[in-house]
Amino acid sequence: MMHAPGLKQKLLRLSVLSGFILLVSCAGLETTPTQEYPELAPGSQPASSTARFQEWLVTTQSMGNSGRQVAAPAAIVKLSQQADRQLAAAQWQAASDTLERLLRISPDYAPGWSRMAWLALQTNAPERARQMASRSNSYATGRIDLKVLNWKFIRDASAQLSDKGAVQRAERNIYELENL
Repeated sequence: MMHAPGLKQKLLRLSVLSGFILLVSCAGLETTPTQEYPELAPGSQPASSTARFQEWLVTTQSMGNSGRQVAAPAAIVKLSQQADRQLAAAQWQAASDTLERLLRISPDYAPGWSRMAWLALQTNAPERARQMASRSNSYATGRIDLKVLNWKFIRDASAQLSDKGAVQRAERNIYELENL
């Protein structure tokens, strides 16, 4: 197959330019300082957020396997808030799109995967819910509260699938985490 002269150079320039644009767009992301959130009564909502669960109100994320917590980029915080509003309004597809965008930016953001698990439960996709909650747990280093919530999602999804063994394992994990 014959290529036009210079096609290789043009493709190389295009890929370098694309990489540069991606790098510049990520470099402008600001970080938000870590915040502490007060304990909420079960079922209550924080005054300043539309998050469904307190465990999602995290503005930090773990850095890889080190477990070191760093401030979440402002883009992650904003996308999380947007997704929370969409989830509250039962705008499932819009919420899914927003969360997928969030997870493309920060694939190890555990609260994002947890939101995806809850969304899967709401849209009658229990196997997907278990997968998303498990992935969230794998990134939830040091976040016992979030792991408990994810195990509850796994338990509920397993119950929908009539998987009694998985329900029992989830219950055991919930009990163990709550009694650490």
